[in-house]
Amino acid sequence: MDKKRVVVALGGNAILSKDASAEAQQAALRDTSKYLVEFVKKGNELIISHGNGPQVGNLLLQQTAGSTKDNPAMPLDTDVSMTQGSIGYWLQNAMGTELKKAGIDKSVATVVTQEWLMKQMKLLKILLNQLDRFTMKKVCNSKN
Repeated sequence: MDKKRVVVALGGNAILSKDASAEAQQAALRDTSKYLVEFVKKGNELIISHGNGPQVGNLLLQQTAGSTKDNPAMPLDTDVSMTQGSIGYWLQNAMGTELKKAGIDKSVATVVTQEWLMKQMKLLKILLNQLDRFTMKKVCNSKN
């Protein structure tokens, strides 16, 4: 059997159910880990990436609701890293448990990364605004 590197991407919505609690998200990751460990059982190297969009939104709402002059809400980039870290932590624990149940002695690691995407998103927004203006001018001109 050839060892393969398997990359799995979990979307933030796949982790978050109607119940946005930490417990519900951890349960979703435990359930997912039961399937993911099968790749490792087959001798594959497993890399898991995950999204955190809805979790960031929820944390941002919580931060904003509790924000005061003396205890202000954290900035967006901090909310992104906080949710990235917590999901990674929960997933690392869930995978570690499933590997142990399967009798597989492997370490699980979480890596928090910074993406260049934030800067690119700002540029994309500017470009989309420009495109929208161009499109609107074109539509207005075509009606005359």
